[in-house]
Amino acid sequence: MRRLVTAFTLAVAGTFFLVTPSAASALPVCTAKVDRSASLDFGQATCRSGKDFRAVVTCKPSATSKYGSVYRGRWASAGQRSTKYCPTHMPYAARASWERRS
Repeated sequence: MRRLVTAFTLAVAGTFFLVTPSAASALPVCTAKVDRSASLDFGQATCRSGKDFRAVVTCKPSATSKYGSVYRGRWASAGQRSTKYCPTHMPYAARASWERRS
């Protein structure tokens, strides 16, 4: 029904386009996660397409600390993974994300 309404709306506007959403378009282009090794936390980011990117992880001195510092991983290309371990004096990762190269 949704596809029919989209096609009908475009046809009424004067140009007819058949719009069909694909399963791949629902997947995010980049993902980031916090993971743990035996002694340190780390952040990982993976991008399926686009420009170079790197992992950005916020590390804290304790799991209950309200404050942390931001650390950045190496630049990687689409299809690769960028990883950044928290330093030993801030071994807890609070969150992970990614940033693109300008």
